[in-house]
Amino acid sequence: MQVVLLTLLALGLLVLLSLTPGPCQTPAGTEQPIVLENPLLRITVDGDTGAVLSIFNKRTGTEYLALRPDPKPPFIVDCYSANQAIYIRDPFEEQSGGFSRYNPAVSGQVKGDLSHRREAVEGGVRISQETTGAGSRVECVSRLPGGIVVTYSITVKPDSTLTEWRVRVENRGGEAPDRDQRVYRVAFPVLEGVRIGERHEDNFLARPYAQGELIPDPASYDFLRPKRTTPVFVLTYPGWASMSWMDQYAPGGGLYLASYDMSLQQVDLEAWPERAAGTMTLDMRTLAFLEPGEQWNSQVFAVGVHEGDWHWGADRYREWARQHHRAYTGPDWPRKECDGWFGTGGPTKRYSDFLTMYEDARWLGLNYLQIWSEMIENVGPNKERKPYYCFLWPDPDRGGEAEMTRTVRAIRAQGGHIGFYHNLWTWDADLAKGMEQWKEELPPDVHVPQWWGEARTWASVFPDGSRIAGNWAESPGTRYSGMCPAAEGYQDYILEWVLNRYVKRYGVDAWYFDSMPVTMFSAARICFSDEHGPHQPHGVGQGMLRLLERLHEGARPYVKLAVTSETVCDALMQYNSHALGLEYLEGISRYVKPEIYAYTWPEHAIYSGTCNGAGSGLKYYWPDVGDKPRREDVMNHVFLMGSRFDILMQSPIDRTDSFVQYLRKLIALRAAVKSDIYGADFRDEIGLGGLPERVYAKLFRRQDRAGLALNLVDRRKVRKGPFALTIDLEANDFSEPGEATLYEFDGRRSPLETKVENGRLTLTVPVLQGEVATIVIKRR
Repeated sequence: MQVVLLTLLALGLLVLLSLTPGPCQTPAGTEQPIVLENPLLRITVDGDTGAVLSIFNKRTGTEYLALRPDPKPPFIVDCYSANQAIYIRDPFEEQSGGFSRYNPAVSGQVKGDLSHRREAVEGGVRISQETTGAGSRVECVSRLPGGIVVTYSITVKPDSTLTEWRVRVENRGGEAPDRDQRVYRVAFPVLEGVRIGERHEDNFLARPYAQGELIPDPASYDFLRPKRTTPVFVLTYPGWASMSWMDQYAPGGGLYLASYDMSLQQVDLEAWPERAAGTMTLDMRTLAFLEPGEQWNSQVFAVGVHEGDWHWGADRYREWARQHHRAYTGPDWPRKECDGWFGTGGPTKRYSDFLTMYEDARWLGLNYLQIWSEMIENVGPNKERKPYYCFLWPDPDRGGEAEMTRTVRAIRAQGGHIGFYHNLWTWDADLAKGMEQWKEELPPDVHVPQWWGEARTWASVFPDGSRIAGNWAESPGTRYSGMCPAAEGYQDYILEWVLNRYVKRYGVDAWYFDSMPVTMFSAARICFSDEHGPHQPHGVGQGMLRLLERLHEGARPYVKLAVTSETVCDALMQYNSHALGLEYLEGISRYVKPEIYAYTWPEHAIYSGTCNGAGSGLKYYWPDVGDKPRREDVMNHVFLMGSRFDILMQSPIDRTDSFVQYLRKLIALRAAVKSDIYGADFRDEIGLGGLPERVYAKLFRRQDRAGLALNLVDRRKVRKGPFALTIDLEANDFSEPGEATLYEFDGRRSPLETKVENGRLTLTVPVLQGEVATIVIKRR
């Protein structure tokens, strides 16, 4: 543990030694603490250093920050010498697959290029306070070594539980030219000593890891992914962070931290446990690259105090995002009509096989095919397969462009939808060599990019200046090259295939981008290339959004293109129509909580079920299923959450198979009730009374308040019987309930009697005919 403490200090993160909560105590100094408050909260700032000493919830009487012996100001400036090359060699920049691999217990004492500065020079702090009718505000100016000046402010508004934090960084140049610094990133706000109440064991941390993660007692958690050895302290947005907010809460209320940034200049959401103190450090670290003579003004950060749990934070974030995100203008069918996709993750023998797949989809009750490995893949030595290839030309051995076009247009003529695949990041540096064996078949208007002089300039460059020139064969699965979506030439390449051929020529109306936005093993979260992008270095988020914008603009005269990706991210969902869920994949987290994203963004359609070995992580919801759950259990959970069905399986399907028949019934049940599920507010379990053990329910409320719906899964194996179900109507802003109907398999519909007393609706659920059902309650 001593190593961990020392290495956190090296990062600029304060060691939190005291476990004593309560009123703020100020270290000895010449200035009195500065207090910002309203009737709901109080924030106390050290008058000498600008450190945040206390965040106090007046409603619950709860202190949110533990005492620390030497509190620091709430910022960290990552910087390095401006006299070296622009590249950075530092353990803090180790990364893989979109994850930061930094672990302070292992590499925190290894010296790298970066300094993590927050200590002002002697006499270099100036603090002021002003109070007006609009609220009270403190501004702290800190002059750091190397000529870096940090100005941060905190504003507390009257009668608001949300406070506004901003920071400005000026890189004025060093005291002498040999001390000039480059600013790389800025962590702000850095909230240290976070512990709600007296017991860290009562705390929970909600963070947007994939579709959500809810960690009990985060100060004691190792932050390890299942079967992995590197902790996940850092989530990049856009990336593995699907949203830009976190919330830590306990019975004494919660602390909400959010970045309100529409420029998407790349933000890392960081959560650092301090086990000895039983506290957490929560911060947002933003890319803010500055040469000497430049300055940066941050986005707005929100810090809020509240009663209750993470749902409050989700409500606040949604309120902001719906006002500031771009309005979705894509097709409605993936969000409001479609119950799922049917498809394949591997190549078919012929493109005409898609017609058989479409017949299978229609028998199941679906009309959407999602096809991966549609491109030529036999490009290795002697035409060996390189899967999920970067060159999207249809394989001549499977029918080529002509058969692809006939098949796609036949499916579309029947009212079907069909989409194909491209991995946003992967590239074969040997592409030109591999395509030599196909040169006789290549149409004259198909361009094969060369590595040197062309594709290499699109490649992702890591902070240390390296790029990976992979060709798959050297290390299958991980050693393709990595591209950067901010490269305009790479965007042009993607659009030439997806837009000019697949949309315009072949007639597709959907597209899937794999690994978007999480990045792959050969690509960097922040790209240091000087050959592309808006500047050097640049985050990949802006590039992804620009690609999607160009794709939709180009497709609009031909089709409203449906675009999906792996996994969901609300920044991309401004353009994307739907997303592949990863919530059933074991390697994500032991504390998966997809309810967090579903509650925040109920209008975003998530397709889940079979991809990536899905089901291996179902044990983190229902431990009794073990490592090999029934496929029915996985699909039941998809149904419970209101998600759409991701069904990748071999075609033609065996229609006599019990699981296939079960799927068909499950999809039919969803189709019968989807008008009350899709586009409705996902209410999770808010206001629901207790349920029998192994019975699960999720609540949905129509946005027009015309009805409530409950999805039910009854996993009881014995002693099944009727049970009472209660709903707090006021908690769900639903009045005047009318008739209630139970929907089950095979078209069964049964009226249910309801009783309302003291604002609570009670109904009795009979013994279900199967494992799942939906109850729809109409407004009178």
